[in-house]
Amino acid sequence: MSPTYEEIESGIHSDDAMLRFDWSRRMDFIPTHEQAERGLTDPEWSIRLEWVRRLDFTPTPEQIERGLKDSHHDVRQAWVERMDWTPSSEQIENGLNDMDYSVVLAWIKRMDWTPTPEQVERGLSDKDFIISLAWVTRKDFTPTPEQVARGLQNSQYGIRRAWAKRMDWSPTPEQVDQCAMECHLSVLEQWLKRPDIVWTTEHIQRGLQHSDASIRRAWKRMLQRQYHNVSEFSDSMIIQGI
Repeated sequence: MSPTYEEIESGIHSDDAMLRFDWSRRMDFIPTHEQAERGLTDPEWSIRLEWVRRLDFTPTPEQIERGLKDSHHDVRQAWVERMDWTPSSEQIENGLNDMDYSVVLAWIKRMDWTPTPEQVERGLSDKDFIISLAWVTRKDFTPTPEQVARGLQNSQYGIRRAWAKRMDWSPTPEQVDQCAMECHLSVLEQWLKRPDIVWTTEHIQRGLQHSDASIRRAWKRMLQRQYHNVSEFSDSMIIQGI
């Protein structure tokens, strides 16, 4: 049985924070605008957070703007993760400069806005590995050759692997040579899956003769995908068949 208006009002205006928290999570009533406003301005951040997570009311521009500046990072993050409003360019820029890591990451993962070249460059150059990686995985910008080259030389293998997965750029012969010598298995495997690279006999021979057995197996698997009708063969047979 749904609660009455009087019961709802009594609960969300209670002096007991735990009671207000319980009402913020109850989904058996649709709040009025005034009730939503009361919840979104509750002095307890945990209660504000629960109200932001409710999707049974449409927030006003004023509520959104206030929420993006909330004193608690979890509340700000929750507002960013709501997809029933469209952010302004100013709100996006402010969000990307938020002091809290989780809020910035939420903005990067939000895909209903297109970053400027300056925002892309700043994000790809971020010293935080997770932030930089999140930017590499966005598909709504075309990287510059300089950004690609820098990414391929990144010390973090996760960044290198993410660049290898992107198919909106074509590697140069020098980059192919560089990637053929990739020593981290997960990155190399991603390179070997790219359909836009033609590996030379030299690349393959070097891969099959690598001191690391897992690297040798990765090159074998690539050749098996190309010569899928061959089930078992030796390294020498592979080279002779090229």
